[in-house]
Amino acid sequence: MAGNHKEEFGLLWDYTHELRLKMLGSTIRMAFQRVTVDFLPHFKRYYVCFDALKRGWKARCKQLIGLDSFFLKCPFKSEFLTAVGRDTNNQMLPIAWGIEIAIFDILPRVEHRNCARQVFANWSMRKLGKSYECDFWQIVKCTAEREWGDLYSALEKKYKDV
Repeated sequence: MAGNHKEEFGLLWDYTHELRLKMLGSTIRMAFQRVTVDFLPHFKRYYVCFDALKRGWKARCKQLIGLDSFFLKCPFKSEFLTAVGRDTNNQMLPIAWGIEIAIFDILPRVEHRNCARQVFANWSMRKLGKSYECDFWQIVKCTAEREWGDLYSALEKKYKDV
């Protein structure tokens, strides 16, 4: 966010109203909290899921939803959460996104795992080469646990000194 934060947050009601008028069928939720009736509302979270993205995901995507989040480095110290699916070309398709205080408050019993790209980025600092990268992505794309185990064991043997 750039500019005056108070003014920008004040416009959220206008943005929400405009989205609801123009994007029929979309889900737009804004949560806020009032301490008392006399106080201005305190912003909590904002959620958007466009109708076209919902319909596209239901019609053409693999039945898999990935959640990713990152912390905002602004004066408000919050978390930005996105939900993505995979389309028929195996490309990422955004489904919904929003600002949330913490994902663990919403999905406390869901397994949380690191994204393969983040894991590879952390490992790639070791400069293991193109062969290692190909082996890594082959393991990531496995759909059977046994195949994954076999490929992972082979990778461990191949790079046991690393």
